[in-house]
Amino acid sequence: MTTTKRILVAVRLGSAPAVLAVLFGLVFPGVGVADEPAVPLATPWYTFDPMSPTVQDGSVLPDAVLMLEMDEVPGVRFDGFGLGLGQPGDHIDALSGPNSTVDLDTSFVVLFSVDRATVGEAAPDPNLVAAGVPYNATNQAALNQAAGDQYLGLMLYTRNGMFTGRSDGQGRGTGNNTLALNNFDEGGRDFGALPPTSAEDQGIGPQDEVSATAQTPSARGSAVLYYSLNVESPSLLDLPGDSGADIFIDPEPGVRGTEQLFVDQSQLNLEVGDEINAIIVFDSDVTDGPFGPGDQVLFSLAPGSPSLGVRLPGESPGDVFSVVHGPVEPGAPTLFASAGELGLNVGGGPVDNLDALEFEFCPDAVACAIDHGIRAPAAIPTASGWGLAALALVVAVGGAVVVARRAAGRLNAG
Repeated sequence: MTTTKRILVAVRLGSAPAVLAVLFGLVFPGVGVADEPAVPLATPWYTFDPMSPTVQDGSVLPDAVLMLEMDEVPGVRFDGFGLGLGQPGDHIDALSGPNSTVDLDTSFVVLFSVDRATVGEAAPDPNLVAAGVPYNATNQAALNQAAGDQYLGLMLYTRNGMFTGRSDGQGRGTGNNTLALNNFDEGGRDFGALPPTSAEDQGIGPQDEVSATAQTPSARGSAVLYYSLNVESPSLLDLPGDSGADIFIDPEPGVRGTEQLFVDQSQLNLEVGDEINAIIVFDSDVTDGPFGPGDQVLFSLAPGSPSLGVRLPGESPGDVFSVVHGPVEPGAPTLFASAGELGLNVGGGPVDNLDALEFEFCPDAVACAIDHGIRAPAAIPTASGWGLAALALVVAVGGAVVVARRAAGRLNAG
């Protein structure tokens, strides 16, 4: 995306801090636009949390499942009404597809997003930096733009847990991650999230926070959605469940009234006050209804959930847990992936919070990180005198558009 287009997108979104964030990348030397991955991942369906500026300005709602539109801004794929939601205060906390054809022995890497308070634990992996893939959660948090990203963990897993070998026979990778999808444009594969910054830029102003992700049917073959809600969502009173740790299934997410309870908090060995923050569902038979034999749920919990460190074999909101339904009943929760394995901080300061989960099939975690990680810019652009004049013109026009939009908003509100 050209710099002018980045500014115009920011202007159209109506955010002065967003415009400033793009201008910062022009004015200050040494700041460039990172390159897209060698093998870009597709943007999944996703949600933004209620504090996101794109939600705050009324562009989208936190109970809507979003998709990146052709003009590179978030669009609504499924609104809350079609998921049995639609009340003020409803907030989707987690999303998943059915993943019904994933066998127990197929290896994959974990994809995840984090919240605004996350700081990360590990510096970018030196081997990836040397390969031209220098960004991770720690790096992006320091640039005030981590909450709108998706990261790829550097360890391999199967549904049975941590994978003990790589295709090159040299182990399973390290406790770290790399940036796979940026908050804003990096080759057109992103979340259209504010601030509209490259992976290279310092983010200015509030951040959109990706709070749930689910691969699209083109990637996983079914539009069936599984989701959980923030514990304060009023529509929990109307759905066939009443806990922020319940998971619902909707086989027709665009049709109201088709929502069902997939698994409740007691089957996951959780407490009523717990809140699921991210999920991956492996539903062995999508047509058989609720959680049953052969099904598996991976999940993380929100900070403050009472089961962390008590009922679960882990105490961090950056940990990922697994519950497998046996032939008769669900098994006990196990620790599937620790926060440390994902390169997240677990103590000695802010505790990192994993906010969304997905996965990508992979035989070698480091090779997949090099393929799918956002790359360092090939060259650093500089601002010429002509460029600064053009920039001044765009700023003037952009400022007028922002003022006009806000004035129109005040008139409409009146």
